[in-house]
Amino acid sequence: MRSESPDMFTDGSEFAPDLRIPRGSRLEQQLGEAYTRRVNRLLNKTEHKDAARLWAKYAAQYDIKETRLPKGAYFSPSDGGIHLNLDTVMAGDNAHRPVQNLFHESGHMLDWLLDKNSFSWAPHNGKLFNDVLKRDAQRIFDTTQATLMAEDKPAGRQSVMKAIAREIATNSAKTDRNVEDMLQAALGDDYHGSVGHPKGYFRQSGQLQSTEAFAEMLDAQMANPEAWRLIANYFPNRLKCSIP
Repeated sequence: MRSESPDMFTDGSEFAPDLRIPRGSRLEQQLGEAYTRRVNRLLNKTEHKDAARLWAKYAAQYDIKETRLPKGAYFSPSDGGIHLNLDTVMAGDNAHRPVQNLFHESGHMLDWLLDKNSFSWAPHNGKLFNDVLKRDAQRIFDTTQATLMAEDKPAGRQSVMKAIAREIATNSAKTDRNVEDMLQAALGDDYHGSVGHPKGYFRQSGQLQSTEAFAEMLDAQMANPEAWRLIANYFPNRLKCSIP
C-alpha cells in the first residue's frame, strides 16, 4: 500500500519492495548507498520485471567477497561469493555498460542459488538449454552460409564465422555484444567475435554454455536493452529469466 506521497511507498522508499535490494542486507552494505540506488533504479526501470523480481528475491544472499579486484570479475562457487572491482563495474568498460557486469556475476550466483548451490542445466521444451542454443546458432550459421553462396562468395566454415561476426560488429557497439559469448559457446572457439571467453573455456564443461548464457541474458535484461535486442534477434528460442 502506498503512502500519501505518490512517489513513495509506505516504508519511505521510492522503490517497490520486490524490486530493490533489501534494506540492511549484506549486499546493500557492500555496495553503499549510491551504488545501491543505481541498482534499484535499474530494477525498477527494466521492462523485464519477472527477471528483476527474481534477482531481487535472492539479493540478500548475494555476497561480494572482493571489491577491488585488479582485473576481471567472477563468481566463485568454492567460496560462494563474487569477486570484482566495484568502481570499474559500476562505471562500465569497453565491453560492458555501467552496472552490467554486477548483474552478470550476481546472475551466476543466482543460478547457483536456484539450483541449491550448484549450476542449473535449464530445460526448455523438454530439452537442455544447450540444445536450444546450438539449434539457434546452427540456424544463424546455415542462413549466413546460404547468403554467401547466393552471392557467390566463399562459404566455408571460417568465412561464415567471420561474416556473422562482421554483421554483429557493423550493427552494434562493443558494449552490447553479449550475443557473441553465446555464439562462441554454441558454435565453438573458431567463432571470430570481439568479446567472449578465452579459447577452451567452454570445453571445460558443457554446463558452462548454459550458465554463461543465463548470466548474459540476465545482465542484458537488467542493464543493457540493446544487448537484449541482439540476443532476442539471434536466439529467438532463448530461455527467458522467470521465477521457477
